[in-house]
Amino acid sequence: MRIQRLSACAASAVALLGLAAMAAEPTALSLDLDTGGTANCDATRCFMSRVAAIGEPGAAVNMALLFSRSRMQPLGLIIELPATADQQAGIRYGFANADGKTVRAPWSTEFTAPIESCDKDTCVVRIEDDITLEGHDLRKDFLENLGKYAAFAVSFQSGGKQMGAAVSTRLLTGDHDLMVAENKRAEQGQDTGMRQVVGWDVQCRDAICTMSHFIPFEHNGKRDYMAAALQFDRASGKPNTLIVQVPPDADREVGAEIGFFDRPKAPTNRAPAAFRMRFAQCDQTSCIARIASDPSDPDRDLQASFVENILNHSAIGISYHIGGVLVVATDSTVQFKPDYQTLLAELKKPQ
Repeated sequence: MRIQRLSACAASAVALLGLAAMAAEPTALSLDLDTGGTANCDATRCFMSRVAAIGEPGAAVNMALLFSRSRMQPLGLIIELPATADQQAGIRYGFANADGKTVRAPWSTEFTAPIESCDKDTCVVRIEDDITLEGHDLRKDFLENLGKYAAFAVSFQSGGKQMGAAVSTRLLTGDHDLMVAENKRAEQGQDTGMRQVVGWDVQCRDAICTMSHFIPFEHNGKRDYMAAALQFDRASGKPNTLIVQVPPDADREVGAEIGFFDRPKAPTNRAPAAFRMRFAQCDQTSCIARIASDPSDPDRDLQASFVENILNHSAIGISYHIGGVLVVATDSTVQFKPDYQTLLAELKKPQ
């Protein structure tokens, strides 16, 4: 996703125009449960972004939600569509529940917006935060709906056909929690000139709780960080998704690994008890890898293979390759244990 372009677009003022004709009633959409997402902050803003497939080869809808860093107030929602989208028809967007992996009309909440501009690559929709306009109060109409419905959906017309995309709100919730944790990390770095060693940030929203952690490292004199986020389901109290984020210069065909060991022995080529993960997405800011928990598969059972391992080892390591060279970031697990107890206490609270 072209984050720099999206961020630049969000900075400009937009006067929303009336539509000559709105998109037709949205059709059934396939719920995308494994899209690529990222979260990051610059000096003044934070953003969360995600790419959702729309069912045609190479076609996708790109979404980015931008926030002010000072108060984490939503600033705008930017949606990029294929260049073939009908600009005169605009879009519909909203939240819905899913029948398995299918989102059907009518949606639970539904709003309309114009397509502001199109070029040879994309069509762009900007929805600026405005509490006086229906569908534009992004805290109420977007963030608060993440915990109420299964999917966020977008529908538009292209070549006389109705098209669209739907992404799991569980993934969007994880993106938001990762962004909040990234903002905290950036603030700590501003205060000291370098990132302080901190624990695992715990964020809960409705049915999902997330633990996230950033590990600094240096490579060729450059200081950077890797991150891990573990999402938990409130109902079961078990982890359901592991997300690893590394810098964008990673060798994309190799992927990343996360594993556990006991100090003073450090990993040299692979951390014991490691998860090998493929990248779901790489863009200009990071590469993201994720796996969904599967208790029937020992290599994907996040409770047994991640939680139990991190509780029983003294260090955690994340690794990836740059130009064939292994890069490893390691950190103590000592802070995970009290933060995990904080998470368990949050999971027991009524929603």
